[in-house]
Amino acid sequence: MTKAPHSNDLCIVIDMQQGFRYPEATAILPQVQQLVERFPGQVVLSLFRNEPGSFFETRLRWKKMQREEERALMPELDRALLPRFWHSGYTVLTPELVQYIEAYAPDRVYIAGIYTDVCVLHTALSAADHGWHTLVVRDCCASLHGYRHHVMALETLLYALGEEYMVPLQSLLPQEDSPLPARKNALE
Repeated sequence: MTKAPHSNDLCIVIDMQQGFRYPEATAILPQVQQLVERFPGQVVLSLFRNEPGSFFETRLRWKKMQREEERALMPELDRALLPRFWHSGYTVLTPELVQYIEAYAPDRVYIAGIYTDVCVLHTALSAADHGWHTLVVRDCCASLHGYRHHVMALETLLYALGEEYMVPLQSLLPQEDSPLPARKNALE
């Protein structure tokens, strides 16, 4: 059984942005809000930007996420003053974010957000490849490609990471009547 998170853990919330505001993302938004507000460790936000001339634009002919209003964090999460890291590929583990995580030296890295079958999957596997104790918050993930793709990605992660590394939100949150531990400063 996985231990409850603590102040030396880190959670990456992936791509909860206005341009990805579809019913699937909106459905998990309350859980992601709870995670961001109550996670006892450090939370970081990753945000996608589709650069002109990118693989997404040239090969897939996909031009979303190029305008500022699409790239904006969903306002429900924008109240939090959390570190933000931009990415333009399938993994959110850019050199800047990897450096931040290594400086923070978390005991565990939790992953949440969208697309389960793309960025969440790729990032979770890449984080495990980095040697980090990686867990996926399964009810704080969704796929805009549909529920079938979401489930297939979770099943892939279940086999790749192990069942005990696929955790529900409620197992991560401190009890309502217990005080939240202080968050660790990443650069201490």
